[in-house]
Amino acid sequence: MSEIKENTNQPPRGIRNNNPGNIRNSEANEWKGEVDKEEKLDNSFEEFEDMPHGIRAMMQLLINYQSKYTLLTVRDLVSRWAPRTENDTTTYVNRVCKELQMPSTCPIDLTDKGTLCALVDAMIFVENGKRVPMADIEAGYALFLKYAKK
Repeated sequence: MSEIKENTNQPPRGIRNNNPGNIRNSEANEWKGEVDKEEKLDNSFEEFEDMPHGIRAMMQLLINYQSKYTLLTVRDLVSRWAPRTENDTTTYVNRVCKELQMPSTCPIDLTDKGTLCALVDAMIFVENGKRVPMADIEAGYALFLKYAKK
């Protein structure tokens, strides 16, 4: 979650940046659909040309967390996504689990489209205090599949 207080007259930072997961800028990743460095307005967080590309990046990171680091539960995934040093991780986990109607220690299968989309939807709500259209989440999933095949 963003540590900078948002101006209430404009959409949350994650929505403005088409980065609803609030993925931090990193030289380690060249994201598909990422705004060119020269055009970026936010020095701290990634910016994407559209919402589906931002959602696709979020999905890719979550899948990587599960496959590379064996993070199998909502608690595991969110604890890495939103570390205690920057967030109220316990509240974040509890809110996502309430949205998903599952306990924080239950294994979650992110290879299942419905599960991945539901997790992303819940996390976007916690990150931004608002939802994005499910059509954008499904378009992000389609991009995830498209780029995964290459």
